[in-house]
Amino acid sequence: MFRFKTIAFLFVVASIVLTACGTPAATQAPAVGGTTLTYKDMVLCYPQLGAESDWRTANTASIKETADKLGIKQLVFSDAQQKQENQISAMRSCIQQGVNVIALPPVVEDGWDAVLTEAKNANIPVIIVDRSVSADPSLYAAHIGSNMELEGERAAAEFNKQLPNGGAILELSGTTGSGAAVGRAK
Repeated sequence: MFRFKTIAFLFVVASIVLTACGTPAATQAPAVGGTTLTYKDMVLCYPQLGAESDWRTANTASIKETADKLGIKQLVFSDAQQKQENQISAMRSCIQQGVNVIALPPVVEDGWDAVLTEAKNANIPVIIVDRSVSADPSLYAAHIGSNMELEGERAAAEFNKQLPNGGAILELSGTTGSGAAVGRAK
């Protein structure tokens, strides 16, 4: 299932880049300036938020493996070590390198407007992955992730079903300020 999600993610990456310039072939993606690219020509930036869990470690392995299997020319990967400033720095480096697309799993929701604007001005689509951002949606191409507020509602409904007379609940919230933590808590 994890591998399927990664393949689906990378397919969406290519589709968004393709849609931006109207290129019909599923194996092609346009570069900035209208030159048509294949996966073999694509440079994908993935500023991973860190390795805070086994899930995130598996996510990293899956992204790398799938990029390799698809034959993506270059995966510019970085580990932000749970620091937003590291992710922003990595994104700026990728913008300067002129990558074709940036896939961002943000550490936290807030504080992305400036770097997302820089990517947009450089005509580099950004796909928000897994977690969410509070930035204007016009600054990024897509969001691929769960509705965390709905996840929280479903978890609460299940708790109410399992504990109809009430009970003590311990909430494991994850990274403070992350879209997942904010949405589920809501």
